[in-house]
Amino acid sequence: MIEGYEVYGNECFGEEHLVEVVELLQQKKFPVMDQNETSSIIRRCWHGSFDTIKQLLGAATALEEGKKETARAISAAEIHKQHRVCTQLVDLGILNRIPVPIHSSS
Repeated sequence: MIEGYEVYGNECFGEEHLVEVVELLQQKKFPVMDQNETSSIIRRCWHGSFDTIKQLLGAATALEEGKKETARAISAAEIHKQHRVCTQLVDLGILNRIPVPIHSSS
């Protein structure tokens, strides 16, 4: 279980790729993943943290429900409030504090 590809599918271990992957997994050496909720569930699977499929299903369902709750429309009032904050920051000179990269002419 991994996001988007098989475990170690984004790496190449040469002609013995599958043998190397099996050895790594048997040693419980897993690839580095992003730090997010989905990756957390995957790591828990790899490390045997779920006693049952039902527990895994519960974690996955909770993740989906959490995503539904965080995905919401922003009201016009919220947009205007954020616009005012951004405008105030610009007026206070925040853009003058950002270093401008120096480009060489070569």
